[in-house]
Amino acid sequence: MNERTHRLGESLCRPLYQEIPAGDVFNPQNFGSRNTYFFGTELLVLPITAASDPDTGLAEVTSWLPEGRWTDFFTGVSYRGGRTLHLHRPIGQYPVLARAGAIVPLTARGELGVANPSGFEVHVFTGADGDFSLYEDDDAARPRAVRTGLRWDEASGVLTIEAAQGELDVVPAVRTWTLVLHGVGSAEVDGGSFEVEPGRLVIEVGEVDTALGAEVRLTDRRPPERPTVRQRLFDLLHVSQGEYMVKERAWSAIDQPGDVLDVLRRLDGVDLPDPLRAAMTELLLSDG
Repeated sequence: MNERTHRLGESLCRPLYQEIPAGDVFNPQNFGSRNTYFFGTELLVLPITAASDPDTGLAEVTSWLPEGRWTDFFTGVSYRGGRTLHLHRPIGQYPVLARAGAIVPLTARGELGVANPSGFEVHVFTGADGDFSLYEDDDAARPRAVRTGLRWDEASGVLTIEAAQGELDVVPAVRTWTLVLHGVGSAEVDGGSFEVEPGRLVIEVGEVDTALGAEVRLTDRRPPERPTVRQRLFDLLHVSQGEYMVKERAWSAIDQPGDVLDVLRRLDGVDLPDPLRAAMTELLLSDG
């Protein structure tokens, strides 16, 4: 991403209000989200600058969310874009969202240092096609560079680590790769062993020849088993400070049959503190 910044003159941290969708000359919603910014090409960060509420332990950030389906990198909660959202997080957290199709390569866990790594952990946010060009060089004034293409094909369920191009002696000849597929619960995997984690599938590809690349194919994909909105609401009520009977009435409103609008209407009749109501509304209007 830093190389891209140098090459294109586009900031690593780019404010949301600089994003103008094709065909638009002015998007007032973007300008109302002054702190929200893109981090590189794959992530959208929503800094929280407000104090946390003493009863819920949560702080709020309000921002316009561009079109698409966005998933929080850390919580796994997904949101539909094209609207203004009020998001809530405990101290020590803030929303970092990836759009469907995003590919985020990280150095392998436990590997420290400044050298080009011997392994990668690549996070893929399924739901749309994605591609990413991984850039590395020898850190010289006139760098000798290597690029490795990473591609996710949503329809076929194929993740491709392309053969590296460039000065291959700059990077290790063989590297280990781990793929983390967000939004996949289980699948038949051709190209590595896998482990199911909450909200995602972790695939250990193992060693890959840098000059050859590799392909991982998923079939019979199934959605992940993650905490339901109902469970998340229960957890929120459980940890919040407040009158027991108020929380009991709120849970009764949630626990009855009906869709999201039915629940919201029933909650409207409960005398909830505003911060708690806002946090519950976020979850009810999320995509799970």
